[in-house]
Amino acid sequence: MKISKLFIFFYLFLVAQVAIAKEQNQWAHDTSDIAPDPAVTFGALKNGLRYAVMPHTEPPERISMRLYVDAGSLMESEDQQGLAHFIEHMAFNGTKNFPAGEMVEYFQRLGMSFGGDTNAHTSFKETVYKLELPKPEENLIKRAMLLFRDYADGMLMSETEIEKERGVILSELITRDSAEWRTQKEAYKFALPDSLISKRFPIGTKKVIKGAGRKTFMDFYDTWYTPDRMCVVVVGAVKVDKIVEMIEENFSSMATPKSPLSDPELGKITVGRGVITKTHYEKEATETNVSIEVVKPYSWEPDDTKKNIRNLKLFIANHIMGNRISELAKKKDALITGGGSYAQDFLDFAQFASMYVTCDPENWEGALHVAEQEIRRALTYGFNRNEFEEVSATLRNAYEQALRSSVSRKSRGLADALTRSISGRKVFTSPKQDMEWLNKNLGLITADACHAELRRAWESSDRQIFIGGNIELKKAESQIQKVYLNSKSKAVDPLKKEEKAEFAYANFGVPGKIIERREDKDLGVVQLQFSNNVRLNLKKTDYEKDSISIGARIGSGMLSMPKDKPGLATVASAIFTAGGLKKHSADELRRIFAGKTVSGSFTVDEDAFIYSGSTNRKDLADALQLMTAYIVEPGYREEALRQFQNQLDPLYTQLAHTPMGVLQDRVDRFLKSGDFRSGFPSRSEITKRTIKEVEDWLSDTLENAYMEIGIVGDFEEQTVIDTVSKTLGSLPMRRINKKEFTGERKINFPQKGQSKEFVFESEIPKGMVGVYWPTQDIWDISATRRLSVLGAIFADKLRSKVREELGEAYSPYARHIPSDTYKGYGYLMSVITVDPPQAEKIANVVEGIGTALASKGITEDELERAIKPLLNSIDQQVRQNAYWLRTVSLSSQEFPQKLDWAKTMIKDYKSIKVGDVNTLAKRFLSEGNSVSVKIVPRAPSSDTVP
Repeated sequence: MKISKLFIFFYLFLVAQVAIAKEQNQWAHDTSDIAPDPAVTFGALKNGLRYAVMPHTEPPERISMRLYVDAGSLMESEDQQGLAHFIEHMAFNGTKNFPAGEMVEYFQRLGMSFGGDTNAHTSFKETVYKLELPKPEENLIKRAMLLFRDYADGMLMSETEIEKERGVILSELITRDSAEWRTQKEAYKFALPDSLISKRFPIGTKKVIKGAGRKTFMDFYDTWYTPDRMCVVVVGAVKVDKIVEMIEENFSSMATPKSPLSDPELGKITVGRGVITKTHYEKEATETNVSIEVVKPYSWEPDDTKKNIRNLKLFIANHIMGNRISELAKKKDALITGGGSYAQDFLDFAQFASMYVTCDPENWEGALHVAEQEIRRALTYGFNRNEFEEVSATLRNAYEQALRSSVSRKSRGLADALTRSISGRKVFTSPKQDMEWLNKNLGLITADACHAELRRAWESSDRQIFIGGNIELKKAESQIQKVYLNSKSKAVDPLKKEEKAEFAYANFGVPGKIIERREDKDLGVVQLQFSNNVRLNLKKTDYEKDSISIGARIGSGMLSMPKDKPGLATVASAIFTAGGLKKHSADELRRIFAGKTVSGSFTVDEDAFIYSGSTNRKDLADALQLMTAYIVEPGYREEALRQFQNQLDPLYTQLAHTPMGVLQDRVDRFLKSGDFRSGFPSRSEITKRTIKEVEDWLSDTLENAYMEIGIVGDFEEQTVIDTVSKTLGSLPMRRINKKEFTGERKINFPQKGQSKEFVFESEIPKGMVGVYWPTQDIWDISATRRLSVLGAIFADKLRSKVREELGEAYSPYARHIPSDTYKGYGYLMSVITVDPPQAEKIANVVEGIGTALASKGITEDELERAIKPLLNSIDQQVRQNAYWLRTVSLSSQEFPQKLDWAKTMIKDYKSIKVGDVNTLAKRFLSEGNSVSVKIVPRAPSSDTVP
């Protein structure tokens, strides 16, 4: 009896403490049996503002800072919808210490780009401000802290700046508008009809965005931007004591609210509705989505071992379900094109369990059968040992790889992860802790335990069936109910057990011998040639611990594509790895390599066929065996072609009914004067492409063509050489040179001075404007670098003029794109998403910016504000394996000048003068040198009833 009373007392005490912790916004680890990462110093000021500081050394001499505000769209009243997000924008439009119109320029001069190094986001329940500092200088950190303090309570939000920003927000609303977004909103409303969540989307409403006055802004700001709802996160090259001191200096004077506000009531989850249905039709949606969901009430609970074990079981269960759905989608006459399963908590309010599939609209009935029967199969029979072990091995490998590469984590990613953990009330742990936790708990979990947890997640008589996308049903409620009940009446059998095969490709012949070795000691790049003419380029790095990137360039890519088979490159890219190998399907390969870091993909590039992948030291041999097997015996399976053809409806819907689709297809064809390799062929033409055509095109290339391999990362050189000699180095003799394809390297830019309109069918009022100035190809690297700076200056002028002054675009974009394949071809371009009636006006503005640059040139300040962020990004770029593989080493024997480019890059950019850029601006941007395109939806006919 005493024991029972003691237990009850302890239980009530714990519940009380949990409630207090939530109310006082304590750290997640305060109510958990899981300890936080010891590298992080957590603390709080007397006014309630919290901080989390984490010293970190990668990349060196960098600092990532976040200001987390526990306030988002759910805190808005009816007349404030969209203001949480609008206020986030206003943070960049004038604060107490950073005047409007000067903030972006100030940070550019410090080497920080707008969007890349200074940014923010708003969601349902958070607003996060982000800074990436290029140097750990005390004065720079102090200025960053001052800016964060201004964000906290020093935004000016002048009427003038609010009015200017309205257009930017409306442009963002246009940019985000799509058939998929509209469908997603309807799905929220269906799943959570009695909750505030489905009525408070962060983007807000046009009415509020257009009409809310400053007082309404300030009411939200003053109410929710309080220190007890804020946390400063700092990760990077810092001394904890100094950072804490700066936080105290900048934020201690913020007033503690007299009566801290609780979060708003989110409404209720309505249960007991049985089987309910909803459809939502979007003519321009790319596919049909069919989902079956259970939604149950959920309230906050500690992020402890018990909760994490439950989530681990659900992760494994849903991952197995995803594998099953993936395999079903590949079968002949499959009724679905994809799908998956999840079970998760949402905003400490709702608990979702969902099975979802995608399909062609005419197959919705069969797709609903698949969804219903597959979740019922899993709930009835559970999972077999092999599929459980496959997912468990994959999970364990992911944890092991995270631990091995933990020292290489970037401060930016760590700052984001730490902020997410604070927002989601999750304990922030290190990869070492995660690995220890998994080792302790994964072995205690069984397939039956995962089955039981999945059953608990789906334990309800309620089912919400949502069918949305490009399908319009008449009498939908009765139709869906009938199909669902019909499916339920059919028996399901347990899944047939699939045995794991052994990889059939381990021996490729006599290991190859090296006949030539060169080393560039300045770059640390080693170049080898094997006796079979396979070339190998190695670059050892320590930027990403125990991570290795591999790549192969084979043959000549699209230069060799038959002119009478348009679309063949698109088909080949889609089906090559999806077709598996002759002795293993893609699904068998997934099972074989479960628990290993082995990946591979294939694309047809403009001048080569590219195979790329990633691995680690332990699995390098497996990764290279897989690469070699794809070159020797690709599977060319019909199931891969079926998968591709199943995606044609979504692809061609996007090409026909979205401005981005028109840009990628019709505009690309226009910019390349109708070259057969540009854009996409007609739907009827691409369906003519066959597996046999792909095989005929690739066979000689894979067997005989010039091949260059690049391997970059954390490895031992001799181990890599030995492994390559047993795989790619042991293949038969290959050609020593590539074919020139001189004629195929010619593409014509359209006649200058044109303005062309591309009209498409859409009910969504969104358009695009593109302006293009022809320049030159990449091979004059000095000019290319200066043109890239010109592109950066052009982009900044677009930001200043089109976004900030006119308020006509959310994210105007510009850059220089030189070709490395087509002789003399390149262009400086600007693409902007616009409100269609403004397309002509914006095109003229963009052309005017180009003309002004040509006639007036740039200033020293503009050059400085372009160069410094560019040099900052280069400093980060050269510490990434991807740069050394793709840009430098992979083709460095075919193009030896790329080694010199890498050596001279930073020095050359630093040497750029105003006159260099002005000369190019005058040469290429003068009036009449551009072509412009306007991509707009067809206007409704005059007799259309509104």
